[in-house]
Amino acid sequence: MTSSSRNPTTGLRVENIPNQEVFAWMKDYIGKNASNTPSVWVAMREHRNPTTYCYSAPEQTYYPEPGNYSFYLTQEDSIAGGVTVAETNVANTTYLGWCGAGVMDPNGNPYPCYQNPYNPNLPAGREGWVARRTNGSGNPYMWFKINDSYLFGGNNTVKIAVTYADMGSDRFKLEYDSTTGLRAATVAGSALDYVQKPTPTPGRPLPSWPTTPAWPTALPAALTSVSTATATATNTSTW
Repeated sequence: MTSSSRNPTTGLRVENIPNQEVFAWMKDYIGKNASNTPSVWVAMREHRNPTTYCYSAPEQTYYPEPGNYSFYLTQEDSIAGGVTVAETNVANTTYLGWCGAGVMDPNGNPYPCYQNPYNPNLPAGREGWVARRTNGSGNPYMWFKINDSYLFGGNNTVKIAVTYADMGSDRFKLEYDSTTGLRAATVAGSALDYVQKPTPTPGRPLPSWPTTPAWPTALPAALTSVSTATATATNTSTW
């Protein structure tokens, strides 16, 4: 349901539609495929328990949609060294995924389960509703794959943007499989091939959710935590 009013200057009706920013972003991808999309992206997320639906009491069952939201770009936990952990800034979250699905687990493809996912250090806001971080025990990477139908082989230049939690004092970088082997991308507007946290902007309150300057690079790629702390990201987009 929406409400509306009149612009006092033009007299035109103005609709008060919630989440207009999200709709404005999504309109570029409606009806698009790998051949004509302006970019590809992945939003880090996971099913949350409890989940409140508009028509019933909070629940977590009935085969929820697990994992990230992806559009021709996927984040891969199955690659060695790339297991991630889902966390949330919502204090009353019991778990993320679907823990205890039991016999309802698909054969050979169990639902993800992240117990005690609340992280009080995550910034407030929708980006922290669910985020993913690297798993510090032998998993310093976040691996990403781009769909072959969007980009495959040859010499290509693309830009990559990462939204991350600017918390802690670690650094991360983006490595990609170039035509001459593994390379680290240089941050646009910088000579550095890594992002140092916190981002050195004087006077800015921390923590926050900045978007890094775009990386000119190619995929497949990996976000790498290059210090003892972990890297936390909410989404990765390319265009």
